[in-house]
Amino acid sequence: VLVAYFVSFYYNVIIAWSIYFVYASFSFTLPWTSCNNSWNTADCWDGLTSEEPRPNISRLMSPSEEYFNYVVLQLHKSDGFD
Repeated sequence: VLVAYFVSFYYNVIIAWSIYFVYASFSFTLPWTSCNNSWNTADCWDGLTSEEPRPNISRLMSPSEEYFNYVVLQLHKSDGFD
């Protein structure tokens, strides 16, 4: 019963994320397709539509990865697990 309890938390989070992304996808342009948004950092690089060459930075993030980290999870507001 305890294992089923924790597994249900896991699947409920995945279902909540999918509902969130379906709701967010109703905009005219998808918010995670470009680096021209308020939540994007200087490390954002869009390799598909960017005309500039890939910079030599090892910590580059895609726009979709930044959307997930900074809008969905809001990791920039947390110092860690505590």
